[in-house]
Amino acid sequence: MKFFNELNQRQFKYIYRVTRGHFDTFHMHHGMEFLYIFSGSIVLVLENRIHHVGPGTLVLFQPFQLHRVEPVLENDYERTVLIFDPYNMENRLQPYPHFHRFFQYLWKEKLPVQMIRHPMLEQLFQHGRDYLFGKHVYDERSEQLTFFVKSVLQSLSWIWNTLDHTANQTPSLRSDHYAERVMKWIDQHFHEELSLEQLAALVHLSPYHLSRLFHEATGSKISEHITARRIREACFLLKTGSMSVKEIGERIGFPNFSYFCRIFRKHTGMSPRKYRETY
Repeated sequence: MKFFNELNQRQFKYIYRVTRGHFDTFHMHHGMEFLYIFSGSIVLVLENRIHHVGPGTLVLFQPFQLHRVEPVLENDYERTVLIFDPYNMENRLQPYPHFHRFFQYLWKEKLPVQMIRHPMLEQLFQHGRDYLFGKHVYDERSEQLTFFVKSVLQSLSWIWNTLDHTANQTPSLRSDHYAERVMKWIDQHFHEELSLEQLAALVHLSPYHLSRLFHEATGSKISEHITARRIREACFLLKTGSMSVKEIGERIGFPNFSYFCRIFRKHTGMSPRKYRETY
């Protein structure tokens, strides 16, 4: 199971797809991701919150942001996923100070809203579906994809101040869901030695009951979420810091060096050293 998709030096990666019954894992991306839902609905786990998200919604994911998408099975799930390199886009926006500042905000700041519904975005993505995505433009250097992303950013900058920035602060499901409490605790303690019994005691449930509730709410196992959080931190440290691979493994909760390297390779497709050299 992979926790993020590689751009592999490409500027863009996009998918237009209709599926039924596809289940995703906790994952993240090196680039920024725009997910637009044309039809169907999903259960989205993002920032330790659980949300029901319906059609006509644009979801923004920042680099290295853990998330999980699970389609609701009653209907076909039709969406476009567009992932792009923020550094490349930043360079293209340098001549436009306003959009450059707004893009920096979307890229690097903590966003109060990441799920957006607006007629302007609906029209834009409908146009993309009719005239861009259906033409199978897979070339990452495509000018069409570049201008489409710029159009989305421009639309977002226009409508951002009209959004209710408090709407996303309340989870779409129960406000004190056990899974959310556990995910928040893992986010703060992932570097420690964790056990299911310890987490169950935290929320005053039996280990079996907690495992079942967590899986029902998120579609994933607690152990998968812990590993995803640790791998996310390892990727960040390898990309931005100067700690040795061994030190990073110890820092994120893998004191056994060979086991850390094996788990990292399993979930990223490369060794920690290769990852550092690549990124």
